[in-house]
Formats: sequence, structure tokens, C-alpha cells
Amino acid sequence: RDVFLLDPANPQSPVVDKIEMVMARAALPTLGELRAFDRIAFLEWIPDLAIAIAGSFLGTVAIMRVCTDPSHERPRHTLQVIARIPEEVPIQPLYGVSIYRHPENASGMLTITLYLLYLDGQLIAYELSPP
Repeated sequence: RDVFLLDPANPQSPVVDKIEMVMARAALPTLGELRAFDRIAFLEWIPDLAIAIAGSFLGTVAIMRVCTDPSHERPRHTLQVIARIPEEVPIQPLYGVSIYRHPENASGMLTITLYLLYLDGQLIAYELSPP
């Protein structure tokens, strides 16, 4: 349920940042026994956009950005949740997550499609691009 940003170069204190209950929503549907699977089941890193995607079997996905604050002597890195999707709390369990990186078009614009597949066969696609 929690996401940690680690610095492998610092073995004494590798945790740089932590987001607790990253996919938490105000109201989750009652899924009975599936609540035992309320944990991060899918994790994707998209280096081109400097974002991570974490998904739970309960159907919620969090998109996080790694941010850098260069004003410190040693740059400080943090994680920020930039979105939780889908907007409506799903009533079906999340079955799979897939990322497709489109070839860059003539303008050099990078586009990535995030696919979410739910147990009832519903497939939702989101287009991701740099801000």
C-alpha cells in the first residue's frame, strides 16, 4: 500500500521519501474477500516521463512523479501523486496494466498509452504525455 523512493547509494538510510496508502480513496466499494488484496499489484516506471504507475487489485491506480529540489546542497528527491485513476471508483478488480510507447511523431512529441484491464473485460486507455 505504501510507496518508497530509495537511494541505493546511501545504504545507511536508503529511504528518501514515502507515500502511505498511495491508492487510498475516500470510498472504496465493498469487494468482500478481495479487500485482502488491497496492495500494490502492478508497478510500472516510465523513465521518459519520470513517472511511476502503481495499481491495486481493488482497481485504483496512482500516477506519481519523481521531483527534484536543486536548492539544497545535495539535490532532494520526492514523490508526488499527480493523479489517481479512474475518476469513478471501479466496482471490478483490476486484472492488468500495460504501457505502450508510441513512436515519436514529426513534431517530436512523446505519447504513451496506459491500458487498464478489469476483471469484467472492460479496457480503459489513458494517453500520457509530458507536461
